[in-house]
Amino acid sequence: MQIRQNQSFSAQTLRTHRHLFWECWGVVLLGVLLWLLELFAAALLLRIQDTPPASLLTEQAVLWRIVQACWLVPAWLAWTVCRWRLWYHCTGAVSLLPRCRPAGTGKRLVLALQNTLLRTLLLQTVTLCLFGAYQLGQTAAHRTEGAPYLFWAVQLLVLGVLCLLGWVYVCLGLWCVPFVCFARPELPPWKVPAAAMQIMHGGRRELLALLGWYALQMLPLVTIPWVLPKAVLSVTVFCNLRCRLWCDAIANGTYRSLPRYVPSDK
Repeated sequence: MQIRQNQSFSAQTLRTHRHLFWECWGVVLLGVLLWLLELFAAALLLRIQDTPPASLLTEQAVLWRIVQACWLVPAWLAWTVCRWRLWYHCTGAVSLLPRCRPAGTGKRLVLALQNTLLRTLLLQTVTLCLFGAYQLGQTAAHRTEGAPYLFWAVQLLVLGVLCLLGWVYVCLGLWCVPFVCFARPELPPWKVPAAAMQIMHGGRRELLALLGWYALQMLPLVTIPWVLPKAVLSVTVFCNLRCRLWCDAIANGTYRSLPRYVPSDK
């Protein structure tokens, strides 16, 4: 029932603010182009690295590195600015925060880079554990007494799964970072992720249920153009409600942990 109320409120908001529909799809298409650009750059880089090591220091390889940086860095900056602008417009449309002020471009880029680095570093632990488990498994297969290697491979595999769950836990918490920045723009960048993790304490299952609800609706591919903007706005409503409860609890001096997600009736 709560998710259906959120969905109806998001649909009503999209009908009132029609520009959000096109703005959402513009950000999505820009993100898809960025990922395709990164895949194209990675494919060309792998092709270059097939050459002998001495030839990687030639003028042609160095020129390609410069061109790669000139492609990816501006594309990432443009996508970050457009994505934060979309979140800000959605936050202003739902009007749930007591005050909503835009953050500076520098602070937005710092927060986006900080979140990207944090997610990437946490994901590297998963990669290292799975790679170590694979290598130990290969060693156990080629040895007569491979039981110890197989034991440690299983341990690393379990550790990799736990690290993956921790990565998902952190990513769900970092989803509130833009909205914390809008609600409390005076917070320094290094305190915003910690505040977002506090806000999402006890709300990650509700967010997963909300994302799962819209994922089921997008299984028929023909529904994606209409469902995706509603999903973006619904996540905005959810995060704004959590931020508002957090701000009210801090203002009243009663902050312990936030209650479960109960959307407004409007």
